[in-house]
Amino acid sequence: DKGYDSDAFRQYLRQRGIRACIPRRRGHCRRGRLPDLTPYRLRWVIERMISWLGHFRRLVVRYERSVHMYWAFLVLAFIVICVERILK
Repeated sequence: DKGYDSDAFRQYLRQRGIRACIPRRRGHCRRGRLPDLTPYRLRWVIERMISWLGHFRRLVVRYERSVHMYWAFLVLAFIVICVERILK
């Protein structure tokens, strides 16, 4: 992520209406201001879900050639994850 930390890149994203969730490099933080951690909360949820999907080898390696079959296994993985979370 830190490789994308440049003012030009942030400005490009801002022009496209995208709010950057890129940590600033050490020494490039604005003095006197604490960083806004709100975007990281949503990012953590997404990265956690991707981690959970990583436990399903069939999705990670992608054996399926058909997009429909891959989508079906993806939905099945989400169902398994949700059921496991409910039963805990």
